[in-house]
Amino acid sequence: LVVAESLGPLRENPFMRLESERRRLRQGRPGPGAAARPLQQLLELYSAVPGIRTIRADNILIIESRADPAA
Repeated sequence: LVVAESLGPLRENPFMRLESERRRLRQGRPGPGAAARPLQQLLELYSAVPGIRTIRADNILIIESRADPAA
């Protein structure tokens, strides 16, 4: 369940930024590995967030969050 208020501005949403970058790269016909940079940025961004664990496997990025133990 995703609450709209938790998304924040769409331009700052990491998923939306990655999808925008993918669309731009598809239109510009980039070389191989060009999409790795945005994926790496997402991994770095989410690894700094407490309670978030990232798992990457074969071009799939899984982002999990745990319930806040203080809540």
